[in-house]
Amino acid sequence: MQPSHWLKLIILTIIGLILLFISLSTIKLEDFLITLQKLKVEMVIISIIFFLTFYLIRGVRWAILLRPVKNSVSLINTFRITIIGYFVNTLIPIRIGEFVRAIILNRKERIGIFEGLSSIAVERILDLFSISLIGFITILFLPSNITYPSWFIDGLTLIFTFALIAIVGVIIATIMQIKFLSFAERLLNKLSIISNKWREKIFNSLKSILEGASGLGQEFSLVTLSFVLSLLIWMVYALSFYFIFEAFACKLHWSIIILGTTLMAASFIFPAAPGFLGTFEAAWMVIFLFGFKLPAEILMPIGFFTHLINVLVAVIPGYLCVMWIGIKGKELFQSK
Repeated sequence: MQPSHWLKLIILTIIGLILLFISLSTIKLEDFLITLQKLKVEMVIISIIFFLTFYLIRGVRWAILLRPVKNSVSLINTFRITIIGYFVNTLIPIRIGEFVRAIILNRKERIGIFEGLSSIAVERILDLFSISLIGFITILFLPSNITYPSWFIDGLTLIFTFALIAIVGVIIATIMQIKFLSFAERLLNKLSIISNKWREKIFNSLKSILEGASGLGQEFSLVTLSFVLSLLIWMVYALSFYFIFEAFACKLHWSIIILGTTLMAASFIFPAAPGFLGTFEAAWMVIFLFGFKLPAEILMPIGFFTHLINVLVAVIPGYLCVMWIGIKGKELFQSK
């Protein structure tokens, strides 16, 4: 990694440790132990199964989004590479995992780096759209006695608006790909300050980016399927959280858990310490304790345990997939 990345990691780690200390101050050790005694292992296993299903459906969606680039993308490869991406982003959450995914995809499927990164960007846009849409729908089912801050709505509205504009922009750009590239070529030709070699590189890069994003501008059936899978992905993710709450016999209304989970997922777009140390707990505290005004002695132990499961389900399968594909650890973290 570059020195600037190490500096970012050090700063984020310090911030994470501070946030973790603040989170730990909200509960007593005896409350934590009492809550852990209620743990139902079978519910934890179900939660882990849903976490792994989350990765599987993401792999299926990615393969579909890549069809305009290469029709016969291996689902096994997209599944394994998706897990590796989460593995790297968990250890070094400054989005290096996205570059690692594009690089491994290039090696395994001979799909260009720009095409891979562009398809991953489309994934992220679909994720934001789905998270915000599920959040809005879930709010309608909240019990009447439950209050929540206005920033819940404001945050979801901002994410939804951004995602919708991005989706429309990508669809228009990919549908009008020929005209867009023709315009870009004419514009580049007018920039005499740029050499012919660099003009060609810029043009080819733009072409690759549009091809990688064209999963949203091709067949209507595939586009529809991508949207349906995106909603399914985040519902499965929310269910993995739901069963952790069930593991602790925490009888919250399902809509609170689903809405809280979608907001947690949205918080992952912000910079975080390795392993989301402290930042996960801080987001959990802001959403469940301050947002829904729920008791810390019950919710914070669940939050710590949920964080542990999230990390383990990213790191262990991720490490196994790295070994399965046959990549050395140094290669993962020197990808950018």
